Amino acid sequence: MPYLKIKVGSLAAICGIIALTAFAQPPKPQTSEFFATAGAGFVVSKSKKTIRFAITLRKLKAISPGSVIEARFPDPRGGDPDIATHVVAGGEHRFRFFSQPVRGLSANRDYRIQVYLYSNSSKSDLTGKHTQRVQSLINQDKINW
Repeated sequence: MPYLKIKVGSLAAICGIIALTAFAQPPKPQTSEFFATAGAGFVVSKSKKTIRFAITLRKLKAISPGSVIEARFPDPRGGDPDIATHVVAGGEHRFRFFSQPVRGLSANRDYRIQVYLYSNSSKSDLTGKHTQRVQSLINQDKINW
């Protein structure tokens, strides 16, 4: 039966690919008390030659108007996080946040976006926290824009 002839080396390569795929799962959308991740990852602009982190959150529980949502995006080079904030108005159900352009993303590395919910603009009362990992599949320094 010719269709069953598989070389041992080919079989080993196929098994290796299956094993790598099984262990290389992208991060799954997370859920916390107040939020569920509706989408997270990177926004690439070839025309501007930039890459930004992005996260969209879906509200799961009532959030008082005037509350502050703060998204902290990591600096791939190890510096301070980039912070984006939003003051909650009434009737909102989704919240989108984008980082400033980043440099130094590494391939096959997870980055953690942290979201904090405060009851007011003084940020003295932390009401909730949400964490989402995103995975880079590229080495940004090797992009030939």
